[in-house]
Amino acid sequence: MRVWTWVLPALLAAGCGGAKPAETKEEPAAADGQGLGERAAAELKKAAEVTGDKITEVVHDVGEGGEKTAAEVQRVAVEAAGELEKAGRKVAGETKRIAQEVEANTVQLIEGKRPEPAAATQPAPGAVDGARARALVAGGARLVDVRTPEEFAAGHVEGALNIPVDALAGRLGELPDPAAPLVLYCGSGRRSARAAALLAEKGYTAVYDLGGMSNW
Repeated sequence: MRVWTWVLPALLAAGCGGAKPAETKEEPAAADGQGLGERAAAELKKAAEVTGDKITEVVHDVGEGGEKTAAEVQRVAVEAAGELEKAGRKVAGETKRIAQEVEANTVQLIEGKRPEPAAATQPAPGAVDGARARALVAGGARLVDVRTPEEFAAGHVEGALNIPVDALAGRLGELPDPAAPLVLYCGSGRRSARAAALLAEKGYTAVYDLGGMSNW
């Protein structure tokens, strides 16, 4: 029991006399506060575990009559204090980084900056209604009338390309790239469905079927 009369005072003296973490005044970081607390706790816990392991080892050796001296105990305690100081500096640096991010985001909001809206996406190929068909054509899709030339001459949607469904397989060269969007229509929807199926077999991947012209 006599060994504790000098081991414990040596540990206390080393802990008090060792280097202490420098006090760092940081601005509060509202964002990511919970994550910061968890990281800080992990760093300090790791340093504390290292400290506890080293001190336990030295005390055990001394208690068993080993060759460790009070000076060795003090050296280990000072090293442990250094580990705690490094952990404190790391946490302080993380706090500063988060505070700077919060400040930058706040400035952007004050200046009226907002994230760019996501680009509008096209609907999946298949049957579409008049509103979507018009939006696709306005965005650059090719409108194709698959009725006969006589029906086309009697009336059609402005800007449409006339390729009768029975002639479509031989006139694919008149269509844009197979990946480009196409909007098809006919008189009732039967022929436009046939045309859509044929184009899909030929590798066209963005074919939209409006059905009958009246749906426009």
